[in-house]
Amino acid sequence: MTLLPVRNPIYMVPNYSVTGDILSFSRCGLQYRYLNGSSLPPSRPVQMWFGEFIHGVLELATRYFQEGHFGSLPWDSAQIDSQICAPVVARLATEGKTPRSRAAEENARNRALVAINQLGPDLFPLVEAAEVSVSGTRRMPPNTQYRASYFEITGRIDLVTSFRLDDFKPEENPIVDAIRAMVPEESANDPFEVLVDYKGTRRPSTSSDEWQLYERQLQTYAWLRQRQPNSLPVVAGLVIFVNELLPTTSDMTKLGVDINKGETDVIPEPNSLDQQIVLGTRHGDSPFGLSWGYRLARALRVVPVDDANQKDALDRFDGIVEQIESSVDQELSSGSIQQSWTPRPVDETCVACDFQTVCPMSPYLGPALAPLGRRSPDDF
Repeated sequence: MTLLPVRNPIYMVPNYSVTGDILSFSRCGLQYRYLNGSSLPPSRPVQMWFGEFIHGVLELATRYFQEGHFGSLPWDSAQIDSQICAPVVARLATEGKTPRSRAAEENARNRALVAINQLGPDLFPLVEAAEVSVSGTRRMPPNTQYRASYFEITGRIDLVTSFRLDDFKPEENPIVDAIRAMVPEESANDPFEVLVDYKGTRRPSTSSDEWQLYERQLQTYAWLRQRQPNSLPVVAGLVIFVNELLPTTSDMTKLGVDINKGETDVIPEPNSLDQQIVLGTRHGDSPFGLSWGYRLARALRVVPVDDANQKDALDRFDGIVEQIESSVDQELSSGSIQQSWTPRPVDETCVACDFQTVCPMSPYLGPALAPLGRRSPDDF
């Protein structure tokens, strides 16, 4: 009798997303475990609504621009509201994601209008492709002995732009000018790519973890993109902090704090109206009278791409993968989630966390309350 051969076990390669895993774990390991490892949906999807709304709106607007859907920019605000914003709001609603309030939705739509009609004329003509998926494989860190010898990195780049600096005169396009100031002069004659990532937030302080995380995210995207066929050299990444295009009272207060602490790299010109408004010594029209030039400078952050910074970003990526794999192994051995996954020290993340009543680091330990019981709503 001939025996059938035994089938080899399936070889699984762990997959790590640049945003869904690495950024999420960096914010809080314990929250990451509950949301990702247990597939528990957040009790208040409103927390992710604004970011997904902005990404959806700008993706749709970019496609309409490339197709000549509404003609040249700027577009009619009613068209933007009804044919771009409304479909995105409806799609998110079918996924159970809704804005916090009518005021929050109106503010988001206003920001979308500014992003399309004021930022779009300079940004959209540079776009080569939108929502570009990238992936790559790396060897597991040497100190690990876990699920596989390799792991996969995946990501999704919001925009890939392609152009030559020599095609634009100085002061012709402020986005190109911001990139020109940060990339080597030898890049001027050859076409290259700049990877763009939208953030539905204000410009973080230069001392914050987010400041470093966003830079490493772009360096990792560049490494992945350069391994795709037919890609051009990637010389920089560009983060666009959408909230800075139309700041709120909360944003202005935090900006003042950052300036007083010396923890921001974009401050108003001395004795300018922008400086007087930020310092609260003078008032202006909405949005707070800040000039478009200053708001745009706050919204744009160019991150030059080079081998040294890429290596540093990937080494840190490997380190986070090692921490996650170690936590997975420890949980399998101990059977305890809280003993295996490290929470982040208390900060703004805790205010909107669904697990604040069971987290050992939380000041809100105790009987569970309804989500709004302890949360102060974010001021978009």
